[in-house]
Amino acid sequence: MCQFLCDPKLKISHLGVCRQVVPQCGAPCKASKDLNPICGSDGIVYKNLDNFKCQKSCDPDLTIMHAGPCLKSKKKQKCGDPCNANNDFQPICETNLKTNKNMDFFKCQKLYDIYLEILHKGVCKELH
Repeated sequence: MCQFLCDPKLKISHLGVCRQVVPQCGAPCKASKDLNPICGSDGIVYKNLDNFKCQKSCDPDLTIMHAGPCLKSKKKQKCGDPCNANNDFQPICETNLKTNKNMDFFKCQKLYDIYLEILHKGVCKELH
């Protein structure tokens, strides 16, 4: 019953032995040809939920990160210098409670953390 806590969409089909065999890894999967991209936790964009489920049969730890393509940075770069960011000091407090130098630096940082948002303009206040 622990599975029900982990996956609230899980439902009991019937009591007794399962009649349908769960596809094994490498077995041909029936997947629709619809294009509804999903970003997997492995960084791969799956064409749709069916394709994702096929891969999940091989990788049970695979999860959906979000709908749409995975966001990848174009270059392996450190935020700050290589982002062509200006050096003006117009501080922005981010949701991680770190102060970034300006909007350009924030946008660069967001390439690496899609959940990062602006909390407010100005320097972040220390929490006491």
